[in-house]
Amino acid sequence: MHPHGKKTFTNKSDPIVRDYIDDLRKKDTKYIHIARCLKRLGDGRVEVVYCIGEKGIIAQAIIPGRFRGRAKHSSFVDVGSFLLIAETGVLGPASLEMIALISDAQIALINDVSPVDKRVLAKETDKDAIETGKTENGFEFDYSVQPVKIDDI
Repeated sequence: MHPHGKKTFTNKSDPIVRDYIDDLRKKDTKYIHIARCLKRLGDGRVEVVYCIGEKGIIAQAIIPGRFRGRAKHSSFVDVGSFLLIAETGVLGPASLEMIALISDAQIALINDVSPVDKRVLAKETDKDAIETGKTENGFEFDYSVQPVKIDDI
């Protein structure tokens, strides 16, 4: 609670996420995606994974100024954080921009309204596994290789 009795938001992204959930119910989220941060790249950029249909995409997103500098104390983007990203319409590295930081409780609510792809929710960081969609299998063994005969050595 604010010292003067005013109600404050716990996170500056809360109103944006609430509006996104309302848009999900209306099926109006064509250029907005749920993403997970894979890497912090510096210079106000992060590498994120998000899905469009069955395709897993890894791309760079810009962190706007309201989430950097002195403002980052209430919304710090770290590896594994869930983000709301939007397509900017610009080609190249500025094609995605972070809109909001999503908490775990908000992800659960979004997942109830519209299922989030497992590749976004998984803690997988391997680019090949994310793009092919094989994140829950773990190890893959090649059974075509013949076992080594110790007696022949």
